[in-house]
Amino acid sequence: MKLNLFFLFVLMMGVVFFMGCTTTSRTTTCEKNTDCKEWQVCNTTDNKCVLADGFCDLDDDCEDELKTCDTKTHLCVFRENRCVQDDDCQTWQNCNTATNYCVASEGYCMRNEECQANYICSPHQNVCVPEVGRCTEMYHCNPWEKCEILSGEYLGRCIPEVGRCNSNADCMQWEECNAKTNTCAPKTGFCNKNQDCGTWQECDLPNRKCVPLVGRCAVNADCRAWQVCNTRSNTCVPDKGRCDKDTDCQYFEQCNAITNVCITKTGYCKNDGDCGPWQECVSTTHRCLTKQGMCGSDHDCPIGRKCDLDPSSLTVYHCINK
Repeated sequence: MKLNLFFLFVLMMGVVFFMGCTTTSRTTTCEKNTDCKEWQVCNTTDNKCVLADGFCDLDDDCEDELKTCDTKTHLCVFRENRCVQDDDCQTWQNCNTATNYCVASEGYCMRNEECQANYICSPHQNVCVPEVGRCTEMYHCNPWEKCEILSGEYLGRCIPEVGRCNSNADCMQWEECNAKTNTCAPKTGFCNKNQDCGTWQECDLPNRKCVPLVGRCAVNADCRAWQVCNTRSNTCVPDKGRCDKDTDCQYFEQCNAITNVCITKTGYCKNDGDCGPWQECVSTTHRCLTKQGMCGSDHDCPIGRKCDLDPSSLTVYHCINK
């Protein structure tokens, strides 16, 4: 029982404290008006600041359900769209004195429902305007669009100018819409002109695709059978051991224009097989040199001896007595 009485006492003290705080927040001790807020005066009877005539602290101070207390000015003002006369409304409104609500004047609107089909209420002008994408004038559309009104219709549609777009559907199949510029641009790998392609490509207009220029490539398949693609320079180059011209070969070789293979030049050698049976290939000069003690003609033999050139002889390619 004592515990219950204790809690009751605490509760009552809290209420008294709260009420005291609330009252104190609206009243201040004073001796003159300047001791109070701008919207208050000093009641010298009890030396308390009280509301001056025409001012408020709370909505209840207004004593009018149509009004609310403006906490900045401490003046009673009409609630949004409430009124008793036209002057209480905005310039494009008039007061419905039967309901004390501000309503749109003729030719103006407050909400979309007040407009006809395909129109919306502009929140900036408070007049009915065509909904997005519909138009009666060019200025109803975006700068990249035109207003197209079909015969017999009063309301047109905003459609992109040629080459402009709002979505991919406004572009050609090989194009996509750039949302920043509202311009149709070729998709990656496609083109409308050579400038849409890489420097090593050209635009194949019938297929709208970028293709390599002659001798240029993206993959080996773009090159000839004896070439591979240098993907750094996008250039077709001969595969190892193959050639397009003599300079693709080593100095002792030349390019066979039919097989595109480097072959040994006459008088040079790559190995002993390129020389005569009596010769060997010198790797430093790639020249055929007569082997020691052998010959290929009489000029390789001393005076009084000749070169045995009989293939069936056991001394073939050796110098013998005449």
